[in-house]
Amino acid sequence: MKWLLSVSIPVLLLDGCQHENLIADEGARDCTLIADTCRTLVVPNSPIGGSALDTGTHYMRPCFNPMNSEEFVFIQPGSFLDEMMVYNMNDGEFNTIVTGFNLTSQPKWSVKGWIAFWTPDWNVWIVKSNGDSLTQITNENLDRYPEWSPDGECLFYKRTTEPTVQCGLLWSIETHSIVDTIRAYGEMNWNSEYNICNEGHSRIKVYSMRIDELLGEATFTGDGGESHLIDAQWFPDNENIVCTLWHNGIVVVNTTDFSQTRIKESCASRYYNDVSVSALGEVLVEKVSARAGVVDILEKHEIWLMDSNGCNERRILPVE
Repeated sequence: MKWLLSVSIPVLLLDGCQHENLIADEGARDCTLIADTCRTLVVPNSPIGGSALDTGTHYMRPCFNPMNSEEFVFIQPGSFLDEMMVYNMNDGEFNTIVTGFNLTSQPKWSVKGWIAFWTPDWNVWIVKSNGDSLTQITNENLDRYPEWSPDGECLFYKRTTEPTVQCGLLWSIETHSIVDTIRAYGEMNWNSEYNICNEGHSRIKVYSMRIDELLGEATFTGDGGESHLIDAQWFPDNENIVCTLWHNGIVVVNTTDFSQTRIKESCASRYYNDVSVSALGEVLVEKVSARAGVVDILEKHEIWLMDSNGCNERRILPVE
């Protein structure tokens, strides 16, 4: 596989957005505990322990606008098909940009104003953040996990032709064509230094994309063994990564020594899913509240915002 990109990708610099101290200082107040009380969930009539959406409106899979920390895209599931919407926290306005899809993946927003997503049939789409130019860029039912380059010029996605035959493809927004083949990263996020955070079931690995080298990895453990990793995203300092760990809270990994700092706790009845980090270092996350129904575990999905150290947690959607 080739490793030198066949397009020039300059590094994006976010002036005024770098933070020396993203994680709480020693002795800072403990904000790890979630405000809600954890409960044991038992569904006696469900032999397989399934889950379903509770009644009401749900807000899922948020992703910040990298150029505006007051704006993010999210998914609102429907009875049959879903909507992709943009929400502005300043003026409280919603804008629906995609309808008529089954949207099960987190949208990814580029600095060029494009949003990428993949569908359950394993195809990748892009759309402008105002809803224009909805375009299907793959149609072979082989492609997942789109992620934009830091400058927004290229889109990475993973192609699986057979269970053991995979590759990563770089697709150019300028030429609308594949420009390079790289390592078959799975779900991943890359920072402006072109280091890749690659997600696994219970660990993350960090690669240098420039030199094709593994820089290190972190394994997550929880009660009873390995902890299930849901999502991982870089902070704007290019050094720390925030990870949601299902029933084991939110952990920040420092990639200089791969130490871990737990900034939020969670449990079976209160936990976190997809996460996004703003250019200012704030953490936007899908928060799930679960209760026992007659047959299934019933889940309520909301979007919450917190500081980089887990403090000042507040609900964004639904609006208070």
